[in-house]
Amino acid sequence: MSILLTESLNNAVKCQGKNVPAEMSGVIGSIANVIHGASNCTGVLLQGDFGTGKTTLIKSVIGVLRALLNPYRNSFTSLSPECCQVSMIDLFLHKGDNAFDDMVNVDYLLIDDVGWESNFGDIPRTKEIQATVGALIQKRYDQMKYTVLATIFDPTNLGDIYGITTFDVIKEGYVLIELEHDFCKNRTSLVL
Repeated sequence: MSILLTESLNNAVKCQGKNVPAEMSGVIGSIANVIHGASNCTGVLLQGDFGTGKTTLIKSVIGVLRALLNPYRNSFTSLSPECCQVSMIDLFLHKGDNAFDDMVNVDYLLIDDVGWESNFGDIPRTKEIQATVGALIQKRYDQMKYTVLATIFDPTNLGDIYGITTFDVIKEGYVLIELEHDFCKNRTSLVL
């Protein structure tokens, strides 16, 4: 799994004359251990500032899961920041419990830019989305389903956004990976 993630990440990031930074190998190994079940954790929280490679890592994991699980297309789902504003509202609020259950039951769930829905401005809808995302994280943890989250927020801030129970789930059930490498200054293109 680590080799596939490394290859996928190398394909996703086209750096100027070099491959993915060496410090990313530990990150890739941690993600692979969780996804492969070699860890007691059920999730990975990628935390870092803008441009540290969180979305690139998420896209690499998606690429590997797509390659490995292609016959089982419903085995993983990914959500992006735009999805949080559009798809989560459509899926969870308009389509109801079936969509929520689908997100809970999928084998692997990847959510990029967790916490961004707190910036939507529509307070009642924002609270509803936050409650739904928090419940999703908690239910997936209870069912031992693998989840990869990416955020710019400190994990304690996620507790403020999603509630103390969700914060406890993330603290106890997720591997926290803090990213510091500045991908933006070296990145020339993204390929998926």
